[in-house]
Order: sequence, then C-alpha cells, then structure tokens
Amino acid sequence: MVSDYSRPPMLHEKRSDIWGRVSSRFVLVDQIGRNDRINQQLNWLIQNRRFITSASGKAAPYLHFIVEGLEQKDLPAELALLPMIESAYDPMAISSQKAVGLWQFMPRTGTDFGLRQTSLYDARRDVIASTHAAMRYLTRLHQQFGGDWLLALAAYNAGEGTVSRLIEANRKKGLPTDYWHLDLPRETQNYVPRLLALSILVKSPHGHAIELKPVADEPYFITVRLARPVELAQLALISGIPKKELQRLNPAYVNGNTIGGPGHLVIPIAKERLLTANLDTLARSDGSVHTSEIPTGQSTIAATP
Repeated sequence: MVSDYSRPPMLHEKRSDIWGRVSSRFVLVDQIGRNDRINQQLNWLIQNRRFITSASGKAAPYLHFIVEGLEQKDLPAELALLPMIESAYDPMAISSQKAVGLWQFMPRTGTDFGLRQTSLYDARRDVIASTHAAMRYLTRLHQQFGGDWLLALAAYNAGEGTVSRLIEANRKKGLPTDYWHLDLPRETQNYVPRLLALSILVKSPHGHAIELKPVADEPYFITVRLARPVELAQLALISGIPKKELQRLNPAYVNGNTIGGPGHLVIPIAKERLLTANLDTLARSDGSVHTSEIPTGQSTIAATP
C-alpha cells in the first residue's frame, strides 16, 4: 500500500509538558504520510480514547526517562509511545506469550540483551534496564533492516526471522519488500500503523477529542544504591514512601525483597530527602539502618544485621 502524501501535515498542538516535548520531535508520520491502514488504526484509537487517557497517566513515572534516553541515542521520538501499545506503561504486564514488562521482552530476547531472569529478580520488569535493552534492540533491528524503521518495528513485534523470511519471499516473487507489501501476521499489520496513528493523536490530542494526562517534563525518579538487601514493605514503613509506589518503580524484585537484584532501588526524586531523613532518624534511635553519602544524585542505604 502506498502512503498518501497529498494530505497536509498535521497541526502540532503546543504543550509545555513531556507530551509536548516528545511530539515536537516526531519524524516518522511526517515522512511516511497517511494511508488507509493508518487511518483505520486512528479510528480504532479514537473509539478507545479512554485507553489512551488511562495509559497516558500510567506513563508519568517513566516517560521522561524514556524520552531522555531516546534523545541521547538520536532515536525517533515515536518510540517513546511503544510501551503504551506494548504494555499500557505497566511494567508488571505479562502477555499470553509470556512477554513481560514495559517493553514486553520475551524470555530469550531478554536474555540476549542482558536482562537477567531468576526466581528473585526479573530484569525485564526493571524500568531502567529494560528501557536500555529495548533501545539497543531497536537500534540493532534498524541497522539489520537497512535503516527502515517500519521494518524494524515489525521485527520488534513479529521477530526478525519472520520479517526476514517475508522480505526474501517477496524478493523471489519480484514484489516490493517494504513494510506495507509484506504478508505479515495480522497483529503486526496493525502494530506499526497503530504506533503511527497514536503519534498523530499525541501530536494533536484536542483536535481528535483525546485527553492526555499531564506529565511534567522533569525527572520522576532517582536511583539509590543498597549496601545490603531490604524488604520493600519495611522500607516503605520507615521511609514514608507508599509501598505501592516502591513496587511500581521496582517491579523487577519478584518477592518484594532486593535480594538477588542489582543492588539498587528506584525511588521518587521528590521523596529522596524524606527517605534520607527518616532513615537517619531510625539509625540514631536504634542503629539498625544507616545511610552514607556517595556521588551527587544518589544515596547508599544499608541495613545493619
């Protein structure tokens, strides 16, 4: 299917939050144009606008970190929306095929990209580790498929082997080998146009009667290093940080204990001082916990046996 370049560029609605920042850097839709498959997904998303509103709110803890990473690696800003399609920005999401996390890594692919999976810790759920791995994977796919982002995205969904075989099949038949002409699985036929359609809606939400929850254009979390393992529930009690918030930022710890993990904890940056103050108070009172300073922007927390 050939893209329709006759349509005028979509109007970009200016916003001061992270949605405005990311949408101002979209490049794929303007390059590709619009076609029936994109318009079909656009209509589907508009009919399911509540999903977009809900997922946009769930993105708050993670989106700034993702956008920063994409910009640093000079990757398309549209990729920041992939977790909305993959997991609705839910790091605890598990698919029927056992894909896990924000970026929905399958076990083998996760292992290939350094995401350790044990009974205690699943790095596919680690917000930081999985995001870095997803960017490496997408970069490799982009290179593997000749710099074609649509083929790279199709391979992210269907697998690089599937896409490579379909390209070769079309080549043998003398058919075009671009994304739009491949006989891809139905899910993948919808997957790429849905991302492009979602980009259109994020760039012009009010024009399509879509509500995006405001997300501040600033870091949401900070990483603290642990000197010893801690229970998230215990840390919640002594830190003043709600247990659900700690779990949402640290879903890779399977049993709610940092044993077997990488030795760090993710906390809301707004709660860093509260955490340090409460831990220091507890340390002075019974000596069971202490904190020590390390390079700016991090803290070390140690539980004393």
